[in-house]
Amino acid sequence: MQVHLYSAGAARVWIEQCLSASAWVGLANYTARYAALQSTLNQVHQCLSQGLPCHLAVLTPETAHELQQAWPDRVERVGSLGRAVTGWVVLAGDQQVYDISTPEALGQTLRELDVLLVPDLQTSSGGRHLDRVLRQLHLKNSGIQTMQSFPGGAQAVAALKDHVGS
Repeated sequence: MQVHLYSAGAARVWIEQCLSASAWVGLANYTARYAALQSTLNQVHQCLSQGLPCHLAVLTPETAHELQQAWPDRVERVGSLGRAVTGWVVLAGDQQVYDISTPEALGQTLRELDVLLVPDLQTSSGGRHLDRVLRQLHLKNSGIQTMQSFPGGAQAVAALKDHVGS
């Protein structure tokens, strides 16, 4: 049996761990596609509208509800996987101390960065979360010298390698 999975990137590790567990191996042939949240939602809408296979979609509660309203006869929300923890990622070996202990310290640290690599602030679930944080710190559209945007958080983290030694 072929099972088609669509997921926002935040759930990738969880899905891969589940699919590699002995209870799941051999039950089906799994095809998983990972993308930024809005891209994933668009793919699922396309599959549903064209009658293509879409067995599982891992999205935010809001987008799952949106799908359920659009396709009540085909989409059932089965539960929540929990919440993703916000992370602060730096290059291995980076000797700088980044104070993120308070909102004020985080704001100051963000203003002092040479570059901030972020997931897309509108289409990525991680980016939308970061956008709210930047607004709360009064840093939206100001205060950060160099911000580079990527489709999702995984691409932003992968781009760190381009900044080694800078």
